[in-house]
Amino acid sequence: MAAQTHAQTHAFAQQAQTLALAWLDHDPSTRLPSVWAVIRHIPRGLPDEDRVVVALVIRAVAGRFCGSIPFAVPIDTRLRWHRAPDVNVVRALEIALRRFGDPTLRLATIARQMHLSSSYLSGLVSRVTGYGMTTHLRLIRLLHATDRLAGTPLTIKEVAAACGYASTSELDTEFRTWFGMTPGEFRHWTTSLGPNFR
Repeated sequence: MAAQTHAQTHAFAQQAQTLALAWLDHDPSTRLPSVWAVIRHIPRGLPDEDRVVVALVIRAVAGRFCGSIPFAVPIDTRLRWHRAPDVNVVRALEIALRRFGDPTLRLATIARQMHLSSSYLSGLVSRVTGYGMTTHLRLIRLLHATDRLAGTPLTIKEVAAACGYASTSELDTEFRTWFGMTPGEFRHWTTSLGPNFR
């Protein structure tokens, strides 16, 4: 059983490493679905020594993602660089990437800012990326919370507020749902091994 769980953990780490090396120059409509693909395959029911590895891999993926958004470059310029499949999809994701800390940000808010209907934007994002706009917003908040938990001294409550969560219990639920651990466990495992592992 132990050998099987170690093999699961190793496969997950390999998949995440491949992803992190490949996406740096991709637009958000490519990068975000590939992150979801990795998160959906996080192995569950692992012993603590393997959960530490998973936590560190998640931290690395989140850090790579959060550090790869070149906001200093105008959006229109980046869209030309990326030759994005749909400008509206990338613009919607850019809004989410810039405003994820606003707890009132929702699909309807983004659609209104873009002068589109919520149903049209939702369908468009789903067709292009395979995931809905609300799902992407959840992921963006989760990745930024992950990055802050591992890389800053902010309390869990402060991290939740900074990433657009209405409460720490909402953040806790997201972590348990997607990572199989609490924010506190994640922070403990990614910081207890020292700065060389962050």
